[in-house]
Amino acid sequence: MKLKYLGPRDQVLVEPYGRHWQDKVKEYPDDFAEALLATSVRQKFEAVGMPEQKETEPEEDDVMSAAKAAIAVGEVTKSGRPKVEAIEEMLGRDITAADRDEAWEKIESENR
Repeated sequence: MKLKYLGPRDQVLVEPYGRHWQDKVKEYPDDFAEALLATSVRQKFEAVGMPEQKETEPEEDDVMSAAKAAIAVGEVTKSGRPKVEAIEEMLGRDITAADRDEAWEKIESENR
């Protein structure tokens, strides 16, 4: 999926894909791009040429997408887990550490 970075800074480091400059379009894997779109609270991204929306289980997928986005922008603990506060800010609601840990376990299992 193609995303355009809108700011607020002139660039953002999107791990593991490198720097994304403001007002530039860059292509990411769909799942990763969806996670970045969830960061629109701090770092503003917009989709360019949105694909069809997939049916998902909203609450669980939202936490996982926000967790991936938090990791992508470096909002992580010393152990590398996404920060609960960052996920909450992206979702606009409270979650528990257990919710974050469940999402983290799924992310880790995807990366094995």
